[in-house]
Amino acid sequence: MIPQGLQEQLGAFLGRQRWFAGTPEDAGAVRILDHQWLQRQDPQLLWLLVEAGGSPYQVPIGLRQAPVGAGSPEVSDRSILGPVTSDANESQGPVEMIAYDALGDAQCSLALLKEFCSEEVSRARPVGAEQSNSSVVFDDRIIMKLFRRPLQGANPEVEMSLALDEVGFNHLPAPLGHWRRDGRDLAIAHEYLAGGVEGWAIALTSLRDLLAGDAPTSLPGAEPPWAGAQDEVADAARRAALAGADFASEAARLGEVTARMHVALAEAFPVEPGDSIQWAARTEEFMSHLAARYCSGEAAARAAEATRGILEISSLQGRLGELLAASRRGIPAGSAIRTHGDYHLGQVMRSEVGWFVLDFEGEPGRSLEERRALTSPLKDVTGMLRSFHYAAASAAAERQAGGGATSELAAAWETRNRVAFLRSYLGHDGIADLLPPPESFWEVLRHFEVEKACYELGYELAWRPDWAWVPTEAILRILATPLEAQPEFSPDTPAQEDQEEELPW
Repeated sequence: MIPQGLQEQLGAFLGRQRWFAGTPEDAGAVRILDHQWLQRQDPQLLWLLVEAGGSPYQVPIGLRQAPVGAGSPEVSDRSILGPVTSDANESQGPVEMIAYDALGDAQCSLALLKEFCSEEVSRARPVGAEQSNSSVVFDDRIIMKLFRRPLQGANPEVEMSLALDEVGFNHLPAPLGHWRRDGRDLAIAHEYLAGGVEGWAIALTSLRDLLAGDAPTSLPGAEPPWAGAQDEVADAARRAALAGADFASEAARLGEVTARMHVALAEAFPVEPGDSIQWAARTEEFMSHLAARYCSGEAAARAAEATRGILEISSLQGRLGELLAASRRGIPAGSAIRTHGDYHLGQVMRSEVGWFVLDFEGEPGRSLEERRALTSPLKDVTGMLRSFHYAAASAAAERQAGGGATSELAAAWETRNRVAFLRSYLGHDGIADLLPPPESFWEVLRHFEVEKACYELGYELAWRPDWAWVPTEAILRILATPLEAQPEFSPDTPAQEDQEEELPW
């Protein structure tokens, strides 16, 4: 039933895909675990579950007799497997066909959607520039995400989307169907937010407008964003800003939506007491692996160059141990709940009706067990705060000619939006019940922010060393800032009725 020649071509095909996480050696030893013919007429559609390097991969295969190229399905060269011989159509006998990734073929994509979604659609187009999954948009109103690595067990994207929808959280695209087979979640269909704009794009537009203004010739020293809003820095930024440059109102709305999401997750899933000792042990374990990887030899030299010589990873473990000392002894930590897990500006989208949260799969580098584990809601909060820093750093890097003034304006932008986000988040009804009490709130927040920055450092050193300076800067900033410099608000601070009056731009 498997077309002749297909097995031999799977390895080369997998090795060309962005979503393939294995090595070239892994790609050379592919084993077919399961298969099903979903469509027999031209184009034929064969669903495959394969294994390479110990990981499962989902590979829907399209097969056509006509040449694949211009005028046929929109399939790129890297998505074509090659010629095979298929005998799926018994009336014709063996037929020479071309095999390719089915998601590049609109007819195959329509057939895949029909496997689990009853919505009537007529057009399909693949979404490009993805990493670990593949998506297709139908009629500009439905988007299907196909999980390329369907692990055994519930996928957090499916599990959390359905649960949040069930409890009435309406800041996520409505789930319209999901595909599950033999204990694996294969795909999910959501409402497509046509016209929506990613949070990262909106933030960068705000920063570019700000930095393109007539910056003052000198600025007061911008205190670290950890210290809260500094009036003189905000005023300097205000004088430099163009109309429309402010993002603070959107950051505040994001804070509100984030709090609503956490309250809904606490309703939809179990809630347990938080354990700062366990969380500190996890952070230190990760840091020990990172330090061991970059403590000597060529790897240490590369890390020193990437961090611009201002951070010694070999000594970082000890410095973080001091910072986590209180957590390691045990402090009131609030609740442990299900969280988004990979929360940042690229995972939220602004439509004309408000902010929507996307992609609940969690950090792709962590195991399914880790992604489904209960943890502090501050994990998500610090993920968004770190994203503000990345946006500011990215915009400042674009305008390096601006010198110190540019960097300080970007830091002022980050400060303002951190404060706006946190004030709104902490002011939401019910969120204080899930958070650490005021006396330990900033300690736990700092813990999760430095953990996130260290995770980012490991990622950047492995994949984007030119960007390792961003988390390096954050780690040093957190280590150097005492808790006494925390903003003057906490979970028990009453919500501000009019933040814009209090924080003029």
